Amino acid sequence: MPPRKRWIAMTGDLVVNTVPGETRVALMEGERPCEILILRRDTGTASGDIYLGRVKALKSALGAAFVDLGADRDGFLPLKGEDAPHEGEALLCQVTREAVGDKGARLTTHISLGSCHLALLPTGDGIRVSRRIEDRAECERLFGLMANLTTGEDAGGGYVLRTAASGAEAKVLEAEAGLLQGLWDEVLERREGVEPPARLYRDSGTIESALRGWGGKAGRILMDSGETLETARAFCERHMPEAASRLEHHKGEPLFELYGVEAELEQALERRIDLPGGGALTFDAAEALTAIDVDSARHATRRGQADTILETNLEAAREIAHQIRLRALGGIIVIDFIRMRESEDRNRVVAALRDGLCGDSLARVFGMTRAGLVEVSRRRRRAPLAEFLTEPRGACGAAAGSKTPRAVGYDILRALMREQAARPNSVWNVTASAEVTVELRDGMADDLKKLEAAIGATVTLAGDDDFTRERFDMAPGGVSGESSGENS
Repeated sequence: MPPRKRWIAMTGDLVVNTVPGETRVALMEGERPCEILILRRDTGTASGDIYLGRVKALKSALGAAFVDLGADRDGFLPLKGEDAPHEGEALLCQVTREAVGDKGARLTTHISLGSCHLALLPTGDGIRVSRRIEDRAECERLFGLMANLTTGEDAGGGYVLRTAASGAEAKVLEAEAGLLQGLWDEVLERREGVEPPARLYRDSGTIESALRGWGGKAGRILMDSGETLETARAFCERHMPEAASRLEHHKGEPLFELYGVEAELEQALERRIDLPGGGALTFDAAEALTAIDVDSARHATRRGQADTILETNLEAAREIAHQIRLRALGGIIVIDFIRMRESEDRNRVVAALRDGLCGDSLARVFGMTRAGLVEVSRRRRRAPLAEFLTEPRGACGAAAGSKTPRAVGYDILRALMREQAARPNSVWNVTASAEVTVELRDGMADDLKKLEAAIGATVTLAGDDDFTRERFDMAPGGVSGESSGENS
């Protein structure tokens, strides 16, 4: 694991770093980030987005409809005993799984809008409480608090109380219910003014969506951008007044470095990570599943020692639980632990994995086989970090796991902000690979202009075919070979 700089991080702190075009949000758990969101202007058909689509084709053999969303690929809508729409019909639908590879986004007509403690089902009714809240008295308390929100003329559909709602105060639930109902009203208003296909609601990619999902349970909410802070403050004062007082503007050392998030994020893109006890984890993603292998490493010659194997597997289980959330892994995950003879030891390792994922409502852990295999099923809510930030294996001739040109471009923008704060100059000369330079000049031209305005400096770009994808140099105007911004 990467070395971490100790700071005053507290469980629940929300750390927000912004450069023009990209905002990164990290939810802290102790001294480590447990989840990271990368927010950009447009990430395609993201999970949770609501569309007014148009039915393009019905496929009875597949029991599904293909829906035009205005994207590169049509969405896939399973028809499970429902009244089938007809071709050409305008259809209100929501993305449940993002497009992957050559597969279009998976859709549903059963729309839900979520916040930290609640989910609103606009076309549903009644109240449901998460099965993970096992205290009967607490379930009855929550049910009673929500009962008045599903009665009367202004009833806004049905509600699901999430696991995080346990212990929540009535005013918090009421505020979140009002927020979700307001979002649904906005969706309906937008629907009246557009022709399909059109996106009516964006569930991810904005600081508002991050606050809606995490702000209710966050401690301090620290932001290094004044503009992002003002956007967040306006949202909180309108929809989450209890969170507005926790907003803080951070100035000084880069937040992600201060909290150790930068190192954790870079590690989350690595195929192999080492464990403090000498073991190692290897992550391999395939189309059908993600495989995680536990290697005993330096203990390989001592496999006969049951205590050593158990110790390594327990350490691996705790770190795997952390990495699953941090990397945003979804779908089927198969973990190959070091084989253990005793069923008691196997049960302890599975229990450690479950404990590590107990706060993750998306994950379900199954038992371990005698061969040491454990299956984890985790609902995919967004693209894994590696899928979002790196090239697929063999793509564009790049090495597996290499960052995309855009991801490197945003690394350069962050480095420019850091360097300008440390030693202000009127001009910065940046040298990078040809493909990254093209991305900065073309695809990120607006972001680069905003960056120049924000730091009060002009940026010149030069491509070098000898540079690897992730390497870049920068030097003050007119100076060569004085780079402190190289990323190799």
